[in-house]
Amino acid sequence: MNIKQTMKLSQIVSKMGIKIRNAEASQEAVGAELILQIASNAYKAEKEIYGFVSDLKNITIKEAENVDIIELINELKEVKGLKGFFPSSVK
Repeated sequence: MNIKQTMKLSQIVSKMGIKIRNAEASQEAVGAELILQIASNAYKAEKEIYGFVSDLKNITIKEAENVDIIELINELKEVKGLKGFFPSSVK
């Protein structure tokens, strides 16, 4: 993940108010909590999410609006640097 993508992701996390509340929980529990928070707050950062996806996949904003969410989630699992980003959100 490059600096530009990190800045976009930081803005998304901030707008959505994403926080990992229990850093001691299992990876599955933390993942489930993140997915729930993202799903319930995505509308707060809709434009930023499209911009992030557009940049990450090197596609237009319009194309980003139509990306399959399951496909995107699976791709995000493989993005270098993304896993290390979220420990900074632990509260």
